[in-house]
Amino acid sequence: MYQAPSDAAADAAASAASAVDEAASYAEIKSYADALAQAIHDQGAKQGSPNWEDGSVVVASCPGGQSGYYAIPEAGAPALPSPAELAVQASASVTVVTPPVVFSPYWALDDGRFATLKNAETWVWIDPVDWSGYAPRVEAGPVWVEATITPIQIVVSPNDGVTEPVTCEGPGTPVGEGVPLSEPSPTCSLRFVQQTDGNSWPVGVQVVYSVSWVGFDGTVNVSGTLENLISAPATYPLAVLSSKTRLVDPNASD
Repeated sequence: MYQAPSDAAADAAASAASAVDEAASYAEIKSYADALAQAIHDQGAKQGSPNWEDGSVVVASCPGGQSGYYAIPEAGAPALPSPAELAVQASASVTVVTPPVVFSPYWALDDGRFATLKNAETWVWIDPVDWSGYAPRVEAGPVWVEATITPIQIVVSPNDGVTEPVTCEGPGTPVGEGVPLSEPSPTCSLRFVQQTDGNSWPVGVQVVYSVSWVGFDGTVNVSGTLENLISAPATYPLAVLSSKTRLVDPNASD
């Protein structure tokens, strides 16, 4: 807030400016400048102005030019981040992962590979115990945010050059006893139509997480959402074999 200088301040300012213009000695200029600063301080103290409690007074004088005095306040405290900015920090602080994945059919071969069957419905799921999220919290002074990062989808990429990726809502469904190989999962399964012939397909599985947040901006409660996060692919090498019917003669000896 600007305040008109008192007579003493105005006189001191004029004397300081005149001294500079007349190329007076440093000691003379400093003496006038000190008198100006004191006069300005006294004026502010008399008026009870909080503008004079902190900061500096600077005398500016250019020979042959414009002279004057300026009050420079101290730098204020840095601005606090917004809850939305803290929410981004909270989300970025978490590395989401793909929990262990279960396939069925899925069995170990003699050569160390794991396999499923061509043209069978291969069920995919994650154990509900492992289907969990994250809740990071970030604070800055009175401003705070708590994010809720929740798993919502499984994305299965067969990577066999033929089968399209599958996106499943939720953690999938464990297969029950006696379920036919031709029956698809109600939530997450895929059908391989091409066998691997001694190799394996690098089946990739990722989990998609939603991000929401609540917080306080220093005055009121606020909330919002951010873009989904997706985990890095977890790779499961999977051989795909053709099922063959073997006829057994019940009368044959073992």
